[in-house]
Amino acid sequence: MAASDRAAKFRAWLGLLGVLLAALIIAGVWRSRRTSVETPVVVEAQPPRKIVGEALKPQPRPSGYVGSEACATCHPAIAESYKGHSMYRSAGATPGTDDVENFAEGTEFKFDDGRIYQVEKRDDGIYHHEVLLDNEGEVLYDQAAKISFFIGSGTRGKSYAINRGGVLFQSPISWYTTDHKWDLSPGYGYRHKRFGRRIPYECVDCHSGRPTHDGDHDDYFPDPVLVEAAIGCERCHGPGREHVELHENAPAETDGLTKADDPIVSPSRLDPDRREAVCYQCHLIGKMRFPRYGRTSDDFRPGDRLDEVWAIMVAGTGVRGDQKTKAVSHVEQMRESKCFKSSEGRFGCTSCHDAHTTPAAGQADAYYRQRCLDCHAEKGCSLSAEKQAAAPANNSCIYCHMPKLAAHDVAHASQTDHRVLRAAPENEPNESGGEGDKLELFDQEHTVMPEWELERVLALSKVRKLQESNYASKSAAEELEQTLLMIADIAQDDARTWAALGNVADLRQDVAGARKYWLRALQLRPNDEIVLDSLVRVCQQQGDYQSALDYADRLIELNPNQARDYFSRALMLAQFGRLPEALADAERAVEIEPLDKKARRWLRDAYRQTGDLSSSRRHEDFLRRISALPQPPG
Repeated sequence: MAASDRAAKFRAWLGLLGVLLAALIIAGVWRSRRTSVETPVVVEAQPPRKIVGEALKPQPRPSGYVGSEACATCHPAIAESYKGHSMYRSAGATPGTDDVENFAEGTEFKFDDGRIYQVEKRDDGIYHHEVLLDNEGEVLYDQAAKISFFIGSGTRGKSYAINRGGVLFQSPISWYTTDHKWDLSPGYGYRHKRFGRRIPYECVDCHSGRPTHDGDHDDYFPDPVLVEAAIGCERCHGPGREHVELHENAPAETDGLTKADDPIVSPSRLDPDRREAVCYQCHLIGKMRFPRYGRTSDDFRPGDRLDEVWAIMVAGTGVRGDQKTKAVSHVEQMRESKCFKSSEGRFGCTSCHDAHTTPAAGQADAYYRQRCLDCHAEKGCSLSAEKQAAAPANNSCIYCHMPKLAAHDVAHASQTDHRVLRAAPENEPNESGGEGDKLELFDQEHTVMPEWELERVLALSKVRKLQESNYASKSAAEELEQTLLMIADIAQDDARTWAALGNVADLRQDVAGARKYWLRALQLRPNDEIVLDSLVRVCQQQGDYQSALDYADRLIELNPNQARDYFSRALMLAQFGRLPEALADAERAVEIEPLDKKARRWLRDAYRQTGDLSSSRRHEDFLRRISALPQPPG
C-alpha cells in the first residue's frame, strides 16, 4: 500500500475516532446534565382547536363627571363623615393641610454603602434626594427630584409621585406612619431603581379619584394628572351629571320618581356581582389583569360587571405557609371564607365596611363586633363571656378570627386575614397562592365573555408566564402562536394579541417573525413603548441599525427618562459616526443613572479616543471611587 494511501486511511481513522470521542463526550455531558438538572418535559403539540367568533367593539363608556363637591351640595352630612375615611385621603398635594409626615426632624437616613436619603422642604415644594458618598466622604452624586403628589392615606404611610412631563415615577423614599419615620419605599431593597420606577396607570387609577387618561399611550398622564385627587363619590356611584341635572334643573318632575328611576348608581340596589364589582375594581388585582377586547383600564363604571371590562387571572388566596400574604388580596381571601360561601351572595365587602365612614379611634373592635353579631346574634362565639372579654382579645371578634398578617410585598405593613377562619392555624401549608400555581380566570363559571375572548385571555396569560420564565418549548410556543393567530384573525385590530404574537416568536428566537408581529402591533398603537423597545432590539439583532435608530428616536420622544434607551441610542449613533450626539446621549444616560458602569466605561474610552482627556479622566475617576466602596450600590 502506498504511503499516501496509508496516511489517508490513518487520517480517516483519526477523524472517525474524533467523531466517536465527541459523541461519547456529548453523551456524558448529556447524562451529567440529566442527573444534575431537571429538564423540562416537552409535550407533543396538539392540533389547535378551531376558534370562531365575532369581535364586536363595545360602546364608549358614559362620562359626565361633576366632581365630589357637586355631590356635597345636596349630601352635606355624608360628605362631612366621608372626610374621615381613608379613601378621602388616598392622594393629594404635598405639603398639604393635614400632613402626617415629620418634615422638621429625622428627614435623613443612611446606609453602610454610602447612600444617604434626604427629604427637603422648600418654599416651592418637597424634594427627595439620594446622595452617594465615596470612602473619603466626598459626594459622588446628589440626585434630587421634586415631588408632585402623595399616594396613600397616611394610615400606614405615604409614597410619592414624581411627574416628568406626563410620565410618573415613584420616589425611593416613603413615610411610615406606624414607625413614624422615613425609609425606603415598598419593594425597594439593596438594589433598586432610585427615581426610575415607573408608576403605571392602574396604580394611580386606584389610589386617586380620577386621573387624566390617554387611551393611545399607556401609563402617560396629560395635564392635569389628577382631575380629582382623592377617591370621590363618582368612583362608587358613577358619573353624576345626569343625576345633578335631574334634581337641579327640573325638581318638580322628580316628585313621582322612584330611586330606580334615578340615573345615579346605588351599589346597595345592585345584584351581588355588580355590587361587589364596585369594590373589586381596585381591591382585586390578581396575578394578571387584562382589559377586555376594545376596553381600556379607564372604562369601568359602577353598575358594570367586573368582567365587562377586565379579565383577571387569580391563583388562590395568596396566603403562604409563613403566614405572610400579598398586601392587596382581600377579595380572594374573603371569597374563601365560610361567611361568603354560605351567604348566597348576601355577604360582601359592605357587610363589614361602610364606604362613607370609618370607626372612630378606639371604636374599631366594638364596631366590627356588632357587624359580626348582625349575622351571628343567635349563635355567637362559643367561648364564655369571661373568656371573650379577657386580654388580649378584649371582646374583639377580629382579633381571633381575622388576625393581622405580615405583608411580604410591602415593608412595615400588615393586613387583616379576610378568610374569617374559625381558628387561625399556627402553621398552614402553602397550598395556594404560590408562584407556580395554575392561573384561572376570576369567577370563570359566571363569566359573560364569549368563548373566543376567553381563549384570548388564557393565551395572553400563558405568554406572560412564558416571558416571566424566559423559556418556551418549541411545541408549546408553536401551539400558542397558532392559537393567537386564530384570535388575531377574529380581532384583527387587537394590538395586544399582535404584541403577544411577537413575544412568542421572540421566545422561540424567530427574530423575523417577532419583528413582523410587533410592526403590526405598532401600526395599531403607534405610542406603545414596550413594542417600540422590542423593535429596537430585534432590528439591532438583524443588523438593521437605521430602523433601530428610528424606533429609538420615537421611544425617547415618548419617554425621555430611561438611561438604557439613551445609552442604546448612543452606541448606534457612534456606529453611524455621529460621535458628538452619541457622547451627549451617553452623558444623559449617566445623568439619569449615575451608576451605569457600562456607559461610563464607554464614555471614558470614547473621550480618550477623541483626545478629550479631561472628560475621560472624569469618568475614570468616578469608576475608581465607585469600585473602592465596600459594597457598591446597585
